[in-house]
Amino acid sequence: ALLDQTSVDIEATAGGLFRATGSVMRFDGFMKLYIEGTDDEGEEKEGMLPLDGIKVIEMAGLAPSPFCGMVLSDFGAQVVVVDRLYAEADNPMMLPQNIFDFGKHRLRVDLKKRDGADIVRNMIRKSDVLVESYRPGVMELFGLGPEQALSANPRLIYARLTGWGQNGVFASSA
Repeated sequence: ALLDQTSVDIEATAGGLFRATGSVMRFDGFMKLYIEGTDDEGEEKEGMLPLDGIKVIEMAGLAPSPFCGMVLSDFGAQVVVVDRLYAEADNPMMLPQNIFDFGKHRLRVDLKKRDGADIVRNMIRKSDVLVESYRPGVMELFGLGPEQALSANPRLIYARLTGWGQNGVFASSA
């Protein structure tokens, strides 16, 4: 049920300037933002979400990555979750129907094999954002760390969501 609605003015840059007015609608348990406006070329856009057209790669992991991917998806981004082949057996948070998966696509890849890492590398070339929450050095082992990813796509936003940072005493803790 709709609880309330608020008007907003938006000016955003996501591959181009977008000016819009819209409504934040708060429902029981979630919020959605719907906008109408014009892009940087003056073309009318209606019913568009702020992150429409943004492509996100979410490396499956513990709660920070799936939650971040869920929020990006809620705002219109196209989110593809890259799962390990046998993820369900390892962690119930990675089950195909967990609450963070609404609006996402899934792809199972064996990152330990060169072909699997190549699939993700090709996705990186065409994406805007990569979100991962692995321990330090894991993505580098697959050849998908920030340096490698940014050399494949300099426009990529590479987000690392770790509980203890990339260095320090607890960095390698899960």
